[in-house]
Amino acid sequence: MNKHPKVNPAASLNMLEQLTEESKQETEAKTRETSVPKVKSEKATNALTGNGWSREWKQYLAKANEYKQNASVKTPGVQVWLDEDLKKQLDKLRASGLKYPIRQLLNAAVAVLFERCSSDIEKQLQD
Repeated sequence: MNKHPKVNPAASLNMLEQLTEESKQETEAKTRETSVPKVKSEKATNALTGNGWSREWKQYLAKANEYKQNASVKTPGVQVWLDEDLKKQLDKLRASGLKYPIRQLLNAAVAVLFERCSSDIEKQLQD
């Protein structure tokens, strides 16, 4: 005697896909509502609030948050080649609790560099 009821595999798969899609949509909605990413450690929380961090690091995190808030499908950006070691470093930052997409972390790094070196950049462009 079979104690388990018969299950329609196609119906089960369809239900699972529907639940997965609903869960994904709920997660995306919650992510959009949150301006500060979820963190998993005190170290990451301090990084986000700026406690004990350099001015440049605070500026970097502020820029990353700004880029994340302004991210849009309408502005897809461009593809760039990124050194594997730099990508690993960005992945480590994300794993430490900074839940920004790699694109925003990289944009923020370049923006902070350009802001900090603006006079040198102007000089280079004039020469």
